[in-house]
Amino acid sequence: MLFLRERIVHETSAPYTAQQNGRIEREIKTLSTMARVMLCEASLPEHLQHEALRTACYLKNRTPPAEKGTTPYERFMGRKPNLTNLVEFGTRVQILDTRQKRGKLDPKTVNGYVTGFTSRRNTYRVFVPEYNRVVVTCDVFFGPHRQETKPHQPKATQENDALIRVRWADSLAQQQVSGETAESCEPDREPGV
Repeated sequence: MLFLRERIVHETSAPYTAQQNGRIEREIKTLSTMARVMLCEASLPEHLQHEALRTACYLKNRTPPAEKGTTPYERFMGRKPNLTNLVEFGTRVQILDTRQKRGKLDPKTVNGYVTGFTSRRNTYRVFVPEYNRVVVTCDVFFGPHRQETKPHQPKATQENDALIRVRWADSLAQQQVSGETAESCEPDREPGV
């Protein structure tokens, strides 16, 4: 009944013959490629590929194709999509920690990464490494974040950086005395080495 009411022609293909599904196979390939690129760029774990695929589909439905001026969402819903909630996949955010067993002086937020959107304008799907799961929440904080504990740069590395800068300045001074110009040095390697 739905097919008749919506004027949809239901066509089947032979089993195990993907070549008969030309257009849909291209769409699946496009979505898979988008999801793979988003995961790689965000440096998120591979087990979030279903979240990346869901987000790729969400974005594709809100992107107009080259040959038509309207988005698939606009053609289906009859109105333009609201794009004010879009943020980059993998954006680092903080969400409100809603666990019941939080101590009085414990942080009220946990770090997470945006992995998708919902049908509501202000709600996001956020991967929280501390929970190792995706949380749907509207308590998302963008902006300056609480720094994760990272080892500081060793003092030896800082001294090496300073020594390289001094050697660079000395080699530039020697070039100016000998008549060479700084532009004649290759930018990829240190002069005088």
